[in-house]
Amino acid sequence: MGGYSYSSTGMSFDFYLLEVDRTDGLEWQTTYGSEMLEEMMDMILTSDGGCIMVGLTFTKILHDTDLYIIKTEPLTLDPQERPEPLLPPESFSFRVYPNPPEAASIMFLEYQMPVAGSVHVDLYDLRGRRVSTVAEQYFPAGIHTVEWSIGSTGSAIPAGVYFLKMNCNETQLIEKLVILQ
Repeated sequence: MGGYSYSSTGMSFDFYLLEVDRTDGLEWQTTYGSEMLEEMMDMILTSDGGCIMVGLTFTKILHDTDLYIIKTEPLTLDPQERPEPLLPPESFSFRVYPNPPEAASIMFLEYQMPVAGSVHVDLYDLRGRRVSTVAEQYFPAGIHTVEWSIGSTGSAIPAGVYFLKMNCNETQLIEKLVILQ
């Protein structure tokens, strides 16, 4: 399991990696980082049992961001306990949940991508008018989930039926979205 956390020095964020078992809970935990701010965006398991973590590092002095990549050694030494590496899906898919959400709630957009690409998601009303851009981000191949707060578009979205259109590379997928009051 991975993510990012406030560092032990109290001055920055670091990549955070931990392993839990099914019975006793936490097996081990570790952080990766420097005096900069590091934020993990994605992680995949590798065929050797390690993982690759990708994110951003922000330098306080230069006020600039850069890509931050870490490849770990195998996380579990016993091959019987080593999980299967996550493989990219064979085709694109896109889903939204919960659907329908309440007007001021959080929802999730899940992308399954066989190849890397820039994902662009727009919200349209029934007349075909673009209401807002919901997401615009580059993702590596794999399965990714983005959190979207419905009220984060600058103005409240009224109850009704909408369509979310996801474009990635040359693929376009559409999901119907119902917003209740």
